[in-house]
Amino acid sequence: MEVSMSKIGKFFREVAVVVLGVAITISVGVWINSRSVKRDVALSLNAIKIELEQNANAFDNYAKGLKKSTRYYNYLRLHDEKSINKDSIRYYAMNDQDGIGWGEAFSPILFTKNAFEMLKTSGTMRYITDRELLEKIWRTYWGLENEQNFLDECYKWKKDLRIIELTTNEDAPVPNRIFYSLGMSIAMETRCKEAAEYIREMLSEWE
Repeated sequence: MEVSMSKIGKFFREVAVVVLGVAITISVGVWINSRSVKRDVALSLNAIKIELEQNANAFDNYAKGLKKSTRYYNYLRLHDEKSINKDSIRYYAMNDQDGIGWGEAFSPILFTKNAFEMLKTSGTMRYITDRELLEKIWRTYWGLENEQNFLDECYKWKKDLRIIELTTNEDAPVPNRIFYSLGMSIAMETRCKEAAEYIREMLSEWE
């Protein structure tokens, strides 16, 4: 059976229309997906930036609060046991507007990583093309986790020393003397301050 050229032409035109429609659909789908990926990456990175800024503020504020504990260290350093004033001991014990006292027994939660964990588990991380930035983010969170662990260990040791102190001498005139005489409040204050500075330096380079 002979097929007319017009029918063949019509057939190929219909096929071309279908192919073109599929191609356009695929192209639009790729374009939409690309925009969606870029949006997800931007949202994830912005969330991390906000979280790091919050972490920086938390470490910085805690470093400022620890200045009272550091003054307690200086007070002990400048006074022998006989000249220790009980009112001064009470003042330095309390958390108040002047800062964090030697009586603080609980480690603060200064480090959060919810946005970073979301980035890792969502699959968005593989679309980040700036590998140097990604490495800086990983390194920053790793460093902050170390600083949080350092504070946790300091408070654990502080409580252990205080228990020993109370067990051996309930009327110890200088509470937490060992902990503060070793300058642990200075170490905690310094490391919190440095953590905040490190985050802000990283964020300024990010900009």
